[in-house]
Amino acid sequence: MRDCHKNRGGTPPAPQEDTMQNTILIHAPGRRQGRGALVLAYTALFALLMGIWAAIFALNGQSFIQYGDTLKQHYPFLVYYGRWLRQAVRCVLTGAAVPTWDFSIGYGADIITTLSYYGLGDPLDLLAAFVPGRWTEQLLEGLIVLRLYLAGLAFMAFSRRHGNSRFGTLLGALAYVFSAWPIQAGLIEPVFLVPMYCFPLMLLGADDLFEGRSPVLYIAAIALTALSNFLFFYMAAMLLVLYAIAVYSKRYGAKNLRTLPPLLAKFIGFALVGIAISAVTLLPTAQELFGSARFGLTRETAPYPFYRFFELLANMTTGMGYDAYSTYAGVTSAAFLGVLVLFAKPRQNTVLKCAWLGLLALLLVPQAGSVLNGISYVSNRWVWAFTMLEAFILARVCPGITAFEPKEKRNLFALLAVYCVVAFCVKQGRTETALLGALLLVLLAVFVLAADDVSRRGVQAVLLAGCCLGVVMNLGGYYGIEEADAVNEYRPAGYAWSTTVQDNPAVTLHLMEDQSYWRYDSLVNEPINSPMLLDVYGTGYFFSLNNSYLSSLFRELGQNTPVEYDYRGLQNRTPLETLFGVKYALCAPDSTGALPALFDSQAVQAAEIGGSTVAVYPNTAALPIGYTAKNQISRETYDTLTPLQKQDALLDGIVLEETGLLPEAELTGDTVSPAAEMELDGVQQLDETTYYAPQDGGRITLTIAQPVADCETAFVVQGMQYTATSPLDAMSEEELSAMSAHDRRSLQKQYAHFWRKDSVYLRLLSNIGEGRIEYNRPNSQYYCGRHDFVYNFGTSDEPLQQITIVLPFAGYYQFDRLAVECQKLDTVAARAENLGAKNLQNVTLGTNSLGGEITTTRSSVLVVQLPYSTGWSVTVDGTPAQVLRADTAFLGVALEPGSHTVAFTYKTPGLTAGAALSAAGVVLLAAIWAVPALRKKSKKRRK
Repeated sequence: MRDCHKNRGGTPPAPQEDTMQNTILIHAPGRRQGRGALVLAYTALFALLMGIWAAIFALNGQSFIQYGDTLKQHYPFLVYYGRWLRQAVRCVLTGAAVPTWDFSIGYGADIITTLSYYGLGDPLDLLAAFVPGRWTEQLLEGLIVLRLYLAGLAFMAFSRRHGNSRFGTLLGALAYVFSAWPIQAGLIEPVFLVPMYCFPLMLLGADDLFEGRSPVLYIAAIALTALSNFLFFYMAAMLLVLYAIAVYSKRYGAKNLRTLPPLLAKFIGFALVGIAISAVTLLPTAQELFGSARFGLTRETAPYPFYRFFELLANMTTGMGYDAYSTYAGVTSAAFLGVLVLFAKPRQNTVLKCAWLGLLALLLVPQAGSVLNGISYVSNRWVWAFTMLEAFILARVCPGITAFEPKEKRNLFALLAVYCVVAFCVKQGRTETALLGALLLVLLAVFVLAADDVSRRGVQAVLLAGCCLGVVMNLGGYYGIEEADAVNEYRPAGYAWSTTVQDNPAVTLHLMEDQSYWRYDSLVNEPINSPMLLDVYGTGYFFSLNNSYLSSLFRELGQNTPVEYDYRGLQNRTPLETLFGVKYALCAPDSTGALPALFDSQAVQAAEIGGSTVAVYPNTAALPIGYTAKNQISRETYDTLTPLQKQDALLDGIVLEETGLLPEAELTGDTVSPAAEMELDGVQQLDETTYYAPQDGGRITLTIAQPVADCETAFVVQGMQYTATSPLDAMSEEELSAMSAHDRRSLQKQYAHFWRKDSVYLRLLSNIGEGRIEYNRPNSQYYCGRHDFVYNFGTSDEPLQQITIVLPFAGYYQFDRLAVECQKLDTVAARAENLGAKNLQNVTLGTNSLGGEITTTRSSVLVVQLPYSTGWSVTVDGTPAQVLRADTAFLGVALEPGSHTVAFTYKTPGLTAGAALSAAGVVLLAAIWAVPALRKKSKKRRK
């Protein structure tokens, strides 16, 4: 007879299960006794293993600061964030505006949208407010350790909620925290550790909803994840949906669909409250993300190579297994033994088996990596969820890990044999670390198969020792100097502060007496993103989100930067140095020959920095921050020009999206493309734009009959595309037969996966220098839609007479245009002086604002060299005016003849609405938490 009683939560009760051990979806809340002992044991073992990890670095004289993204992105972020937080508090206390725009981030950028990916909303990063910049390195290392520790605690809470034993939970937590994901990715990108503790909390919150409990944890976990990192929130949300579907299917099944609408309403409604709480950072970031050039690009998704499955299996017991898709799926040998034991026992834990096979399948399907990575390039950055599942499996099977029926023993032995054969049948899996992991796996498997008479304490001791030994082996295998030597990628303690601030060549700029607003370029080794730590205005940038309008301008000008969010300088292109307001250049005194043409070779400042002399050289033709254009270039005319012609044209007028504001500009530049004769060597021209190189190293040589002297010379590629082919395809049967079997197999192995090539470069050889153009194909994670490139050879004593383009790999190369372009610089200074004749005076840089005074004698447009954003507004003489998009990427405002006061003000798009949503979300959360308690108290009073 159907039970007609309703539970208090309004959700029909779940049907009874036959056995708790059959599924992770039936909760048997863990006993409270022993909870403290479990946490204490975990803390002690975590400290031991973390100490070994730190000791490996200390013995090699290194810190946790990796030379790549950690030093270039995460460390500058944390130093800057601490300073920004302290400033924000002062602003709030004094009633001043909180900065949301910074002129020193790249060419100027929004603080919230630029830095949110790195943890601007993460509550843990608020600790930066209390740490001086000099000690931020230690804070960053401490946060890495803290996040790892919290990941273990969150996992244990989830595991115990699902009825797993304390000892199994302890083993699972260690396997999870010291899995391949944090070992390989956690130090390089500290933000990658965020989902490791947020996701278990989201699952616990979902469990609360299924059981009719308070939704507070669910809401808080969603808010925490979304505040900490928008990308991992998206991944966690997608995986949460899969988890909820699995739980619902098991608890209710298809016969109880009447329970779905109320549950679905709860999940969606309370999730929206959590998202609302995070909206203060999430909404502005989402708006910026959807407008970025990388979002929505059409990409190619190539299938994985066949050996990938075997390599993935071989590295299940290691901290290794690097690939280009962040598939760090390894755990300890003990944890993978748990997976084998799971499958060795039929008719048990069916849901866990399906979950493991399902997630493994997703790891083998590139489209899954694309979808879970924000419908972007293929990356398995969600693999932390897979390792969490494996750790949970270990926790689940641990209590009965030595209890086998004879058939189950045979199953485990067979699975172990199949694993060893399959995992190591390809060379990619036969690494020393993988073999050692497999050996430990075999030893542990032999022990559990023969441990019938071993005491429970003895079994636990061996499993714990095996788990810890596996962790140490994985740490040593990846970081050990005799092994993968990844520790060599890290830098000594104190290096980060010394390099980015104390001994940064840009410190020389602080000695300058010029107090006006100006930018500088750098011809010395200066850390990227360091200008934001020194309050100087550079020309470099390396953060995941960037201004889309600036990217469009760089694409139009053919900047030789295939990755749009990672650029350094203007590549010595003289007109661009002028147009972007670069007034000075940092250069070593013995390298002044590398300075752009119109820079003075006489230094205006010099200093000894970090044991080397750094000097500052002025640009004689730099435009001020605000200059006026009296003529405009139509978008139609501008788009027909070549990249060098475009930069030349911008000295004659301004490109506006609106028509008819100014008279049409007369283009007076002198950019020529001398005729060249083409010679092919190892290359076939199939049609006007397509070239086929059957073998690696084909060459295209352009010889110029009438070279152009006294100019800035560049090589221009437009409409570049590349499709890889195998050199073997171009070889005849006779050529192949003439080779020895060994040589033939070697070639086949070398080019077995030619079709996966995701990038290519062009090597440029000329009589005036060498160069390189890099191109990312649509299947590359770095693809940004760029197909036009300019390599600037600069000026030289002799003209370019011949250039050879080396095609390094076999394949089809498409070029809409290959040309040498020469730009005369005789009139650049004069045209720049004409543009800057009427410029913004008495410029003031305020909080989120820029203002000044200007007098014009005719109708014109004021151009301000700051990246355009819809967040900018402008007033002229106190009256609101329209912000124009000038030269694709800059700010502009129309001016009538006369004297004017101009004020630009910035407000982060979506910030006001986001803050309002966050406030509303907090109020709703407080109400959701308080109302049940008040009702309970009220009922007690009535009694």
